[in-house]
Amino acid sequence: MTTSYHQTIEQRTEHGKSLRQQTPHSSHGAWSPSPERPDPIGLIEEQNEGRLDWLVPVRR
Repeated sequence: MTTSYHQTIEQRTEHGKSLRQQTPHSSHGAWSPSPERPDPIGLIEEQNEGRLDWLVPVRR
């Protein structure tokens, strides 16, 4: 028989606080994409090639 463990709200709150001490909110603003990352708009436009023009807006 397996048991599942559900944390209380207080336990989840404390866990979140401990994680925020490891990774403060200020560090989130320092993110920058990898230089190898493709341009997202260019990628979507490339994928739209060959699609029915009237269906392209549905994808966006």
